[in-house]
Amino acid sequence: PIDLCSFALSYLAKMRWYIGLLFHEEAAWLERGGRDEYSDEHPILKRWQELSDTRGQRVVFGYDVIQKPEYEAIVTGIAKDGGLILKDDDGGVAVEHSGEIRYI
Repeated sequence: PIDLCSFALSYLAKMRWYIGLLFHEEAAWLERGGRDEYSDEHPILKRWQELSDTRGQRVVFGYDVIQKPEYEAIVTGIAKDGGLILKDDDGGVAVEHSGEIRYI
């Protein structure tokens, strides 16, 4: 059993922290004139890379992966703009910014 109140409190506290981090990073970017790219990886993307088990997984991608899967690929990472980097069996690379994936 999961205590829903404790779970919700923990979830909302973490979301607040990450939204604050995003706000801080974007404010710093705007102070620099909004022109330069990150010399290092964005902290939120870096954290995603650390926590996610998606990298290296074989997935089906599509906008409705159950009814209309579009293609299979291996997740190779996340792009600087937040898109999911997918490599297909022919070596082609796509960066998807919306849609669904399902592990296979």
